[in-house]
Amino acid sequence: MALLHFDRDVFRHLHWGLLSCALGLSLIGIAAIASSESPAEHHALRQSVWVAAGLIAFVFAVAVDPPWLRWLAPAIYLLLLTSLAGLLVAGHSAKGATSWYDLGPARIQPSEFMKIAVVLLLANLATRRPNAWERLVPLLVALAVAGLPVAVIFLQPDLGTAAVFVPVVLVILLLGGARLAHLFALGLAGLALLAVLYQSLAPYQRDRIQSFLSPGEDARGRDYNIIQARISLGSGQLWGRAFQSDDEYEEDPLAPETPFSRGRLDFLPEAHTDFIFNALGEQFGFAGCAAVIALYGVMAGFAVVIAVQAPTLQWALVVAGLLAILMTHVFLNLGMALRLLPVTGLPLPFLSYGGSAMLANYIALGLIANVAARRTVAQPSRI
Repeated sequence: MALLHFDRDVFRHLHWGLLSCALGLSLIGIAAIASSESPAEHHALRQSVWVAAGLIAFVFAVAVDPPWLRWLAPAIYLLLLTSLAGLLVAGHSAKGATSWYDLGPARIQPSEFMKIAVVLLLANLATRRPNAWERLVPLLVALAVAGLPVAVIFLQPDLGTAAVFVPVVLVILLLGGARLAHLFALGLAGLALLAVLYQSLAPYQRDRIQSFLSPGEDARGRDYNIIQARISLGSGQLWGRAFQSDDEYEEDPLAPETPFSRGRLDFLPEAHTDFIFNALGEQFGFAGCAAVIALYGVMAGFAVVIAVQAPTLQWALVVAGLLAILMTHVFLNLGMALRLLPVTGLPLPFLSYGGSAMLANYIALGLIANVAARRTVAQPSRI
């Protein structure tokens, strides 16, 4: 049995709705990046290349024969866990974290792919024995599987990425049959652990939390980024500035009504990555933001239907876990952009600039589409 199975029937029943949502979000992201970057930057062009690479990864993810993923899940997990540990010795540091391998023309962030590996392995463990997670020992094994990469990622330190694992693991444990009493006890233990971990946070991480709890106290310092992000988001109003005439306000490019982007003028920090939603709101207004949220909603709806109709529990858990990854990123990034949550530095799926995140997003979407296509062509034995 081949690892990659380019079955004509599978691709004939490809879930075009999922792919259309992802492509729509990617194109909107490229437009937002292009409209907010300076002429000397080329993030939009590079993002286009990553989207093309993501589409290739999507095709291969759809073509993977599901039994191979079940067999290879432990090996993939161990390989990525080793690569995460290697970052502590030979990783590239940026934005206060050592989360990347510098490969010259590109930087690779293993934690983006580690999330997918954890979902695959947990789904595998959940279905090896009936009701496995109703017993405490198998449940602790599952927690160790998720906890090891989280601990390494926390040491980088990358608190935002580590936090993504929590709701993802909870979703899989809950749907996989774990007892509510056990999950409740784990939740209490997690809250106690947070109080201890707070003391070990880096200074900039504490500043982010303090900025959220006491906004506006240090407008020229720790609160500057989030204040500028909020101004940018609101300045787009209903339709945004992207279609305004450049010469209408050319006498005062810093006026509130100016068509010039605050990201392009370097007022909005990380306009192409962390605060891409704010750049989108500035350029395309409430209409653009609403369109993006609607696309995420439609994508989530498709994935939920696929999970419910999956032919086996294992692949229902895979779809649910992968969806949890994407939607956790959406929830945390939008919460940050709207100042409802502390700044986490997490990318917005399919929109934010970044190669590793884009590839991981399309791989996750390809695996969801894989389950959908093979379910449609009635191949449960191969799933």
